[in-house]
This record gives sequence, structure tokens and C-alpha cells, in this order.
Amino acid sequence: MTENEYLRPGERIDDLQRGGGTPGQINSRLQASDADCGEENAPQPCGLRIIQDPARFCFGMDAVLLSAYVQMKKTRRGLDLGTGNGIIPILLSDRTDCEHLTGLEIQPASADLAERSVALNGLQDRISIVQGDIREADRIFAAASFDFITSNPPYRTAGSGKVSGKESWKVRGKGNRKAGDQAGGKSADQKSADRDISAPTGKTAHLDSASQTDETIDRKQAPQTGKTETETEIMSTASTDPLQGLDPRAIARHELLCTFDDVARVAAKLLRPGGHFYLVHRPLRLPELITTLCRRGLEPKRMRLVYPHADQAPNMVLLDCVRGGGPELRVEPPLIVYEKDGTYTPELLQIYYGE
Repeated sequence: MTENEYLRPGERIDDLQRGGGTPGQINSRLQASDADCGEENAPQPCGLRIIQDPARFCFGMDAVLLSAYVQMKKTRRGLDLGTGNGIIPILLSDRTDCEHLTGLEIQPASADLAERSVALNGLQDRISIVQGDIREADRIFAAASFDFITSNPPYRTAGSGKVSGKESWKVRGKGNRKAGDQAGGKSADQKSADRDISAPTGKTAHLDSASQTDETIDRKQAPQTGKTETETEIMSTASTDPLQGLDPRAIARHELLCTFDDVARVAAKLLRPGGHFYLVHRPLRLPELITTLCRRGLEPKRMRLVYPHADQAPNMVLLDCVRGGGPELRVEPPLIVYEKDGTYTPELLQIYYGE
């Protein structure tokens, strides 16, 4: 199949600028033309690629940092909870020697997108995409069946911020905001965390983070009662179908279909004893995160804060937790995203393109 045969209207294919191999093979992929990448039976001249639909959700820096935070390189089975378009399993297929990776996604369209990206990269033998609800993950998979689990869950609680609702609502996109989601808003002086990072060859990875974007919603008046439809009412109308009337970006940003406690609960059940749970979240919720993780038997062992600039507050936190681990937490040196001049730091570039 050619690349275009994997695409549907409105979608695009982005080069992740990764793919392993010898230096010569990597250089060959970087120099290959897009036309060569889709040749059937060709020796994969290009690195990993992913199909993205900007109208739904595009991965951001948080997913890339999370995949790089995984230290369990040689394992049998890994699971990504709420995989979206499959970005984390696809990146982990290159970053680790895990025999098999599974992505769980509740939205059928996103699961289909992830499956096509897996096929595009020829990774069907290593990655499986399963459509299902995180809250029912312990019914879908056997207990203690994974060596590690990753999750980039919704950052906001169901009652915070503005939510994309029914399709009939008017959504006015404000465009990409700045990095650093603080107190329900974004700091005005931070660089955008979804900027494209250009490879040395001039090719671009196209990193649009829907989790770094806000929407404003026109509230719709009910025609008969005059009541305003709130977020709670939206959720109640979707009681038979949890996805009914919900914008896919709202599902990715807000805890509309699962809470963080749901994520921690199933992670604890599905991890083998001593298995690791890796997640990325917002520092503002850190007390709640640690309390919930410990209550579920997932002891935080490593923590790293991510700062847009060295003189600004952190806007992401990476956590590595162990099922049944002892109470000892190591706080790692901060990760700085940008230099003073707005360019990416060497460490950040190493995370994206290094081995």
C-alpha cells in the first residue's frame, strides 16, 4: 500500500524522525523522499511515521517525554492506557525491546487511527490496539499481565475549564496557546510546547499538542426550558453511549470518561508485582496524584519536573511508580525545554532524536 491509501480526508502523515538501525540506515531514512516511504516491500527508507487528524487530537511533547521516561527497556509486555492515536506504543517500539505493546483506546475513530499508524509502520507483530474503556481494563486484560504501563491521562477534572460539548455547539478555536497550564489557564510568556522541532536535515516532526490547546464554547439554550446545558448535563445525555455528544478533544483534556483514580486502580491490577507505572501529568495536581497512587499500591519511585524555561514554574511532571514498591522517592534534576533564546535545549533535542 502507498501512504495515501492509509489516509482518510483531513488526515496527514508525520515523520517521527526515529526508527533505529545503524547510523547509515538512519541517515538513509532521513534523506529518503516521501515517495519512497510508501513503496510496498521497500526496505523502509524512512523512520517511524504516524497518522494524525487535527480535528480530533494530535500528540504533543508530553507523550514524547513520557515515552523517553520509560526505563524498562527489555520486557515482555507493555500497555498504554488511553493511547489516542497510538503515539506512545509506536515510540516505545523504537525506544525499548519490549516484545509486545498494547494500546487501549475508548474512541473508535482514534483506535482506528492508531491501528492504521501501526500498519503504516509494519508493527502489527509488536503492537496491538484494543478499543475499550479504561474503567473496564481489568476485565479486558488478565490481572498482573503487564511488566509496565504508561498513561498520558486527561489533565483536568470534569468540572474545571471549558469543555467542547455537542457537535451543535459553536466552537471558536483560539489557536495554539502557550505551554504551562496553570490554575486552569496558560501563562502568557511561555513558548508553545507544540512547536515543530526541525531535524538536522530540515525535515519536521510536526508536534501539535491538543492537550496544550483551549477552546471557548458558546453555551446553548435549551429551546423549551431556557436552561443552559452544562457539562454535567452533557455527560448525563451520554448515559447510554459515553461518547455521545462529546468532542474528542474534550475527552482527551478532561476527566469526562474516567478519573485519575480509575487509571491508577486498573494500573495496579494489571501490573505484575514490581511492575512500573509511568505517567505524565500537571504539577498542580501532584498532591492528589501521589495520594491516589500510594492508596492504590503504586509507590512513586522517581519524579521529574519539566520547566518551559529555567526561570518559570514547571508545567509537567513525570512519575515512575512501582507496584508494591517501598516508600522512597527520588526527585531527579529538572528538565528544561527552552534556552533563553527560545531554542530547544540539548537534552530536549536528545530526547526527540537521540538513541
